[in-house]
Amino acid sequence: MFGKMTATHRFSYELHKGPIPDGMHVLHSCDVKRCINPEHLRLGTHAENMREAAERGLMLSGPRHPRFGKPYPPGIKNRLSKPVVVFGKMYSSQKEAERHLGLGSGTVRFWLLNAPHKARSISQKEYESSC
Repeated sequence: MFGKMTATHRFSYELHKGPIPDGMHVLHSCDVKRCINPEHLRLGTHAENMREAAERGLMLSGPRHPRFGKPYPPGIKNRLSKPVVVFGKMYSSQKEAERHLGLGSGTVRFWLLNAPHKARSISQKEYESSC
């Protein structure tokens, strides 16, 4: 709890109710993200949190989602499947690199845009010639 950054609702939960077990999330019964009232906080899983948010209409999905019925912008779908080099090793796609390296979704894309010393895009031909 002390000595590291933590969200205020998690801090409030730990302060008033005790430690949060690994893998558990602190859920809000009031649906106010900034709420730190310990009476409104409880432990739950990520799946519970997502289910409750969907049931309460807090997640934009279907016709309510801003991208509903709109095509992907040109190149977006292809970008994720293009070969990349990450830390000097070639991968067939950003997703494959993230899975192999245990990275979160979007990390390689971030590196491609902001840290070219970590990752770069390559052509399909270049990838195939290395295999």
